[in-house]
Amino acid sequence: MAHRRVLLVLFVAGVCSLGAVSGLLLTTSNGVIYDGDGNVVKFKGIGWFGFNSYFAAPEGLWQGADSVTQDFNINVWRMKQLGFNAIRLPFRFTDFEVNPIQVKHQCQVAPSLNVKYTMVPDSYPNLPLSSLSLPAEDVPDVPGGICSAQFLDNMPVYDRYLMVVKYYINQGFYVNIDYHTSDPDERIHDFNTFVSNWTTLVTRVLTEIPEAQGRIVLDLINEPDGFKFAWEGNQFIGSLADYYIALMDAIWPICPDCLFLGEGTGATSIGANYGDGYVIDPHAIQYSGVSDASVFFNRLAKKPYLSQFLVAPHIYCGEVTGATYGTSGSVLYQKLTTTFGYLTLQGFCPSDGSPCHRFAAVVDEFGSMFNSQEEQSCFRSIVAYMNNEIDAADGKHSMIENWFYWSWQPDSYGTGGVLADDYRQIEWFKVNALSGGTTYMPTGLGLRPWYLADFTPLQPIGTPAPPAAAPSANPFPDMPPADPVMDCGNDTVTYFGNCTDGSAVNSGQLFYAGTASELAAKSEKDQIIIKTVVPVGGAFLVAAFVALAAWTGCFGAKAAAAKAAAAPAAAKKYPGAQLKDSTKTGAYASSGPIPVSITASVGR
Repeated sequence: MAHRRVLLVLFVAGVCSLGAVSGLLLTTSNGVIYDGDGNVVKFKGIGWFGFNSYFAAPEGLWQGADSVTQDFNINVWRMKQLGFNAIRLPFRFTDFEVNPIQVKHQCQVAPSLNVKYTMVPDSYPNLPLSSLSLPAEDVPDVPGGICSAQFLDNMPVYDRYLMVVKYYINQGFYVNIDYHTSDPDERIHDFNTFVSNWTTLVTRVLTEIPEAQGRIVLDLINEPDGFKFAWEGNQFIGSLADYYIALMDAIWPICPDCLFLGEGTGATSIGANYGDGYVIDPHAIQYSGVSDASVFFNRLAKKPYLSQFLVAPHIYCGEVTGATYGTSGSVLYQKLTTTFGYLTLQGFCPSDGSPCHRFAAVVDEFGSMFNSQEEQSCFRSIVAYMNNEIDAADGKHSMIENWFYWSWQPDSYGTGGVLADDYRQIEWFKVNALSGGTTYMPTGLGLRPWYLADFTPLQPIGTPAPPAAAPSANPFPDMPPADPVMDCGNDTVTYFGNCTDGSAVNSGQLFYAGTASELAAKSEKDQIIIKTVVPVGGAFLVAAFVALAAWTGCFGAKAAAAKAAAAPAAAKKYPGAQLKDSTKTGAYASSGPIPVSITASVGR
């Protein structure tokens, strides 16, 4: 049950905790988000759709070959390792009433090391690295080989959505509950029913998930332009101002800790994206026909939940919008300042002369395919504007440090996903664009994956945080420093073997044969260790232990990936070992072994 708080205004000498003063577990002040302890909160979020598309679950849990892609808990674990701390979960009320589809199923369980190796980037950004060679957090188990087991076949979709919200919160995420539909939804035209549906949802969340207090933000209407909303109202639908005020009037009394995300509208005539449009500039209103947002902000300024409202624009490049002009540089910056940026610095000054209010902003959707010079230039400009840096520092807006990247899965038009088309590989160039430290994206937006020194692991609710990993002086964190005791000389060892197709590898089978005499091959919990004796210079030398995870790159005959993955294993046994060559012989078939040879130069 949600507990109603008495809101007190305290005047205290000196510096104090905003959260403690306000009594709120999540609120804003002067454009910054704070938690109940007065700590600054920065949303580094990702969107995962499905409850708004008839799927009755997060989309994609049936893709791929094994638990890496098909298990819900492992997907969440992967998001955590990439540094995301917030999730945007689109839904629509009509989907809560559809018949649930089957999601849980018997699946091929990938060994934990295999899962962890999917999180090793193909290149590291030029940022301080941690001392870790793989993610430290344990991979979730898949009991009985049942992927996404919590999605019971007969569980109503409404309950499934609440279950997903609860799981994310318990894993330490903030959750963006996002009303989001691309199809005509006539229910939104029934004003009272729409408000009632929202109130019921929030009541259920707080009643059934008490730990949700201070962890949820409510995205009231995704891209109001799609419903032809205007701030003032029109012949198509009522006033967006009326909708937002009515929703917050109804929800705030039961959830004073909730943050409300209100997307903009009515500014497409000046090139704004759907969801961006908080224009109050008289010239733009008079000559460009944009909707006047002041009718909303003047009403909001008098409400007790003023500090709970955040502007939440969407910003996209031409691949999504179709725009061919004004998607980068000064033209883009000027447009963004007019449509919402001014609210982050000057703020809104009510017409009755009451104090101006500076708003916190969350870029609620953005993303790119990065598939052209125009797209890359556009994304760099978006990052520059959000960071208030270089030529985007116009003195008219503040830095914007809260965002939700779109999207997790790859089948989103115009953006793709952080996951590649196979739902398994990570699009590391997108992760690097968010973390920075690359030539094409030097600064990024503050995302900190597990391999960076300032990565902060999310902790399940109620568990103490472990000590952070110390920064590493080793420029290659997946290759441990040489053991000063061992001296292996400078001999060359060649491993000959057969790597089966992906299903066989993932089931723990690795066929290994060649000129070496095999001494032992045994299965352990997460790996197969193969010990081989190889004649070198008239003597016998024990070859490196090769973890099963090191061979996952054989799938699809990706011998180059096998070479990179085998380097850590070789280095652990032979300090300083460097793999000089990796070759494939024979042709890849959909089944059967793939002959692979890897040659390593052994010695420091």
